[in-house]
Formats: sequence, structure tokens, C-alpha cells
Amino acid sequence: MALAACVKVAPGIPHDRVPPGTEAEWVSFRGDLKEAVLWSPVLGTTSRRATVIGTAGLASLTSEDDPGSADVALAGRYLVEPDDAVVRSGLVTAVAAAVDGWLLDEHIAYVSTDAAPSTPFARAYEVLEELPFHEKQLRAALRERGVGVLTIKKRGVRVTPEVLRKRLALRGDAEATVVLTRVRGRGTALLVQPVARRTAKPT
Repeated sequence: MALAACVKVAPGIPHDRVPPGTEAEWVSFRGDLKEAVLWSPVLGTTSRRATVIGTAGLASLTSEDDPGSADVALAGRYLVEPDDAVVRSGLVTAVAAAVDGWLLDEHIAYVSTDAAPSTPFARAYEVLEELPFHEKQLRAALRERGVGVLTIKKRGVRVTPEVLRKRLALRGDAEATVVLTRVRGRGTALLVQPVARRTAKPT
């Protein structure tokens, strides 16, 4: 007789360690990845699931929502940063499909779109402009804009935000957010601003 079982595991569990026929679910709470759960074939309904719990409630994305691939192109008007549960579950292209978007690089979990995104599975930023990627030119560009308080986000590049922030030695009054990543394999710096979250109906 098949057993109905559910096992809590570390969220870093590799996909190839999930037994065949088992549903693997990654769970985040308010953007922080908290746990992974394996559901036996008796209880599971899909192969991979990302569940996010936020102010709008609980929402789930599954492998059935995933087209399996997405176009790769330059940054559009918005940058979409998938929730960690989505990234760990390998469902980034499902988010791209949901927001009518594309990937910036096939190996990096950033999505872009030209339509204002509304999804519980990601944080959105409006792309203001592309800045120089190299440190000296980036420092000059930020100083020119009067930036003194800088939030640095990064994926796919060898940068330690705390170290880079000190080296930039900014002293202006303005606040800014810069995303350091790769776009089609090329190091890129994007000046962005957060888009206010919309209350999305959980699915």
C-alpha cells in the first residue's frame, strides 16, 4: 500500500535528490525562503511547487504553469526579481510567462517586461537607465546624480555589495538602487526604483 507522507527538508535540496513521483514544494514567507517539503505520490499533485506567503495571503506556482523556456533579451521598462521560492523550485520561466516577459540571461533569475507586472511571485522595479558597469565609471555616474545612499542588488556577478559600497564612497543626499547582473552574458548596471506592490489575488 502506498504511504501518504510529507517530509520537511532543507530548502537547498538539489532537484536530483527528489525521488521520482514526489512533489517538491519550496515555501517562502514575506520574501524569505523558509523550508522545502516533499510530498509522497499519494499526496502530491505536481512535480515542483513554489508557495509564497505574504500580506495578500498564500499563492502557489507549479510546474504546470511553466512553459520550460523563455526568450532572452535586453532589459525592458521593468525588472522582475522572482521570489526565492520560485528560484529554488526552478520556476523562473513560469514567472516570465505570467508577466509576459523574458529573461535577461538564460542562467540568471531576473525577468524583464514592458508591461507593469502584478504578481505575488516576484518584486518589480522600474528601470530608469543603464549605468556603466565598471567601478570607476559607475562611481562617477552615481556622484553626478548626487547619490549618497545606495542599495546594491546583484545576481550572476562576483560583487560583494558591502565592499563595493565602501569603495564607491558616495556622499550625496539622494537615495538609489542599482542592480548588477549580466544581460546576454555582459556585465550590466541598472538604475532602478521599486514598484509599489499591488494586492494580488492568491491562486
